[in-house]
Amino acid sequence: MTTDHVVRAISDDGALRVIAALTTRTVAGVVAAQQVEGEVARRLGALVTAAILVRETMAPDLRVQAILGNQAGGRTRIIADSHPDGTSRGLVQGVDAGFVPFLDRLQLMRTIHNGGLQQGIVEVPDGDIAAALMEYMRSSEQSVTFAALGANDQAAAGWIVQLTPECTRDQLAAITARIEQQPPIDQLLLTGLDPHALVAEVLGVLPFTKTADNPLRFGCNCSDERLIVGLSTLPREDILHLAEGHEVLEIQCDYCRKDYRISPERLRGLLEEN
Repeated sequence: MTTDHVVRAISDDGALRVIAALTTRTVAGVVAAQQVEGEVARRLGALVTAAILVRETMAPDLRVQAILGNQAGGRTRIIADSHPDGTSRGLVQGVDAGFVPFLDRLQLMRTIHNGGLQQGIVEVPDGDIAAALMEYMRSSEQSVTFAALGANDQAAAGWIVQLTPECTRDQLAAITARIEQQPPIDQLLLTGLDPHALVAEVLGVLPFTKTADNPLRFGCNCSDERLIVGLSTLPREDILHLAEGHEVLEIQCDYCRKDYRISPERLRGLLEEN
């Protein structure tokens, strides 16, 4: 099986930027860790792919998080994180086995270089994450963008076409017609297309230059140190209660299911530091 990777390219006339990603193994790792299947797994796979594409399009060296939720509120959410080292992870909250939730709100957040956070929220029409992604790029980034996302039991991939200021009306009409004539990406997945082939498929006869090719994989940035930092933010009374229990605190990462064991001594150490 081809290793997951993402390709960035630009048409030689400078009118179009294309980002295409093969995310099959990455999505498989995320889905396995979350122990979901069926439609929930497909939505999770599409959301992970969307987060990767947004990061590679807008901020390759920064983190992007995508959250699929409900405008009415509630605890049901699907979350995807994409990190600049090429790792991605996901989280499904409030979804019962076999239940396909109604999720109509997409929130995209990305860090910016000054340490701040930029975010946008859009509706998800009829569960179409790709359509929501295009609306996000239009409303939050002022960018005319086309997008396609696909995830099934065998493969996952996606692409974004972003128009540059150099794009003319004739070029826009040509790429629009090209995209409208393409088969659904789910059908393309069955052919085993890699990101290079996806770029060529989208652009057709237009010559292009590849500008980046980066590996992707499932991965979580949880660690013993991050866990301790998180525990240190608890009220002192809560830490004291945990430390007095004289039992090892067992915590599992919700994203990757890795187990951590924190001794009472380490908890008492937090009290001393505070």
